[in-house]
Amino acid sequence: MSPYFKTFLLYSFAIGALVSIISCQPSGELEKNTAPIGNIPGGSDIPPGDDPGSGGPGGDSDGGDNPPPDTSIDQIRRISIGYDGKESGLGNYYKPSFSSDGKYVVFTSTVSNLVANDTNNAEDVFLFNTKTNQTQRVSIANDGIQANDNSRGSSISADGRYVVFTSKASNLVANDTNDVGDIFLFDTQAQINLQINPMKRISISNSGTQANGSSYSCSISSNGKYVVFNSSASNLVANDTNAKGDIFLFDTQTNQIKIISMGMNSQGANGSSYSPFISGDGTYIVFESSASNLVTDDTNGKGDIFLFYNTFFSTNPIKRISVSPDEKNTNDESFLPSISSDGTNINIVFSSNASNLIYYTGDTNQKEDIFLVHMEPTMTTTQTRISSGPNIANANNASSWPFISANGQYVVFESNASNLVSSDTNALNDIFLSDTNRFQIKRVSMGIDGHEANGNSSFSSISPDGKYIGFVSNASNLVANDTNNSPDLFLIPTSVVIK
Repeated sequence: MSPYFKTFLLYSFAIGALVSIISCQPSGELEKNTAPIGNIPGGSDIPPGDDPGSGGPGGDSDGGDNPPPDTSIDQIRRISIGYDGKESGLGNYYKPSFSSDGKYVVFTSTVSNLVANDTNNAEDVFLFNTKTNQTQRVSIANDGIQANDNSRGSSISADGRYVVFTSKASNLVANDTNDVGDIFLFDTQAQINLQINPMKRISISNSGTQANGSSYSCSISSNGKYVVFNSSASNLVANDTNAKGDIFLFDTQTNQIKIISMGMNSQGANGSSYSPFISGDGTYIVFESSASNLVTDDTNGKGDIFLFYNTFFSTNPIKRISVSPDEKNTNDESFLPSISSDGTNINIVFSSNASNLIYYTGDTNQKEDIFLVHMEPTMTTTQTRISSGPNIANANNASSWPFISANGQYVVFESNASNLVSSDTNALNDIFLSDTNRFQIKRVSMGIDGHEANGNSSFSSISPDGKYIGFVSNASNLVANDTNNSPDLFLIPTSVVIK
């Protein structure tokens, strides 16, 4: 990730102990998790049951004693339940990613009983079917062997067929001897159809050479054609001599890779680039970078947000997004961008410590805030701060990790601020939903009966169609019978939040 180190502590108030520490390493290396591992119904390493020929994950699976499938979600639900129907034990979860309709959720976890026979004591990537309550582990080798190191940072295609993720494991594919984190593409349909290689390593050069540096932070387009990722490798493309982390684009149909974080006049970027995110149609890529030579007049010495036009005919394919309303340099760092993915309604969200991103001079909270940039077809932009309280009041604490729906209407983010909504008295990190059409903010991390969460919540995401929100929480009172004293993964319909 970026020099903006994001470390989230999940603390169990019930047992008075630190449950897990989740952090983004500056090098992108995956650190082996040594936290205790414990306890999504019906789990296995085989594809979960589904409608044949749907294009998404499918096949038969005997995952144990499963509760009846919940096909009509109308309230918050916990989806981190063991394959035997029992609660999960100690472990962590990382940011979920949704298929287009929210049917499939892919996520990372260290919990060992989401599927049977999970004994590798490592972070794994899992795929959950919200209609059948089945879970599949996807970070396994082509021969079915468990990964021998951590996997994380997953993203899923619109139909749920393709999952991309980062892994330090050396046994997911043959001849993986570079001892660094790589990017892998998993084809659930290939696995179902018993094709030989459902798992494919894509962080390799056009000639097939292994990367000589770590790759991480991947994002996949809706149709699975494009995967964008960050890498410190210098041998993925020719003439990569800047010794910086760069952003790369891989075409899964042609198996070709290219670098996109290039300076003007085809010079190498003079700073590292991080956190890429690709629009659903593959037209646009947003990322953060400390480089000052991607565009003209970048003199703030800060990390900025950039937009790359994924076209081969553009003479100026990169535009800086994190600028003041009069196109001046911002006065602080910007992080973690996300872009609406229909390619026409172009909205970009990111977090920033800058105080000069908006017209009015009222950004005086000296806190990290969430900003929305709307870009017209003419490429003109307008900025809005969305992490504000009633009457555009400054948030009284930091907000971060934004994520936007495909049509650009909804943004989810986390915040420790207590004045974004009324009656926020839990003094904890909560998940919020901003409806950018109605200029409303709602708190997401609430219990079924409307009470506040009694634990921190983080790592939120929203389905591309905007109908479902997923997040991680250490709260024990969001659903009934949550007694595992550990973080869980929750799913809630957006309609429940905004009603």
